[in-house]
Parts: sequence; C-alpha cells; structure tokens
Amino acid sequence: LVGSDTVCGLRYEAANNTDECPTDYNMFTYKNTDEAKRDGAVVTHTGACGVCSTTQDLAAYMRTPDILTATKHCSKLSLLR
Repeated sequence: LVGSDTVCGLRYEAANNTDECPTDYNMFTYKNTDEAKRDGAVVTHTGACGVCSTTQDLAAYMRTPDILTATKHCSKLSLLR
C-alpha cells in the first residue's frame, strides 16, 4: 500500500447524536489523495500514517500550513530576549 503517492488521512466518525460534533476519529493510510477524499478523510501528510506526530501536532500544522516561517520567527524572538 505504501507508494510514492501514499497519504495519511484523518476521518471523523459520525456522532451518535446529530446535534453533537463528532469527536471520534481514525487515521488511515490511503493509496493517494483521491482515495482519501472519496472516503471523507482530510489528508494530513504524505506517506504512511503512524510515522509522524500526534493529532494535536497535526492540528497545529493544519492551522498554520507555513509553520516553518512561524517557527523561525519565534526562534529569533526568543534569542533576542
């Protein structure tokens, strides 16, 4: 299953009550982005699942796609203090 197009996707499961937001999720390795999207998953990164960070870390990356620039900026500020 792991190939050059392989992606990891996060898919929320349906909530028991339609008035609630889903809180249960699973992460799956997909053959490619199209397969993940067809399954209702959000692609978190390329490559297989389970080789990177926690979902909390992934949420930070999803909020800040250019996290490298933000990290460099914070590092410079910390060195100047």
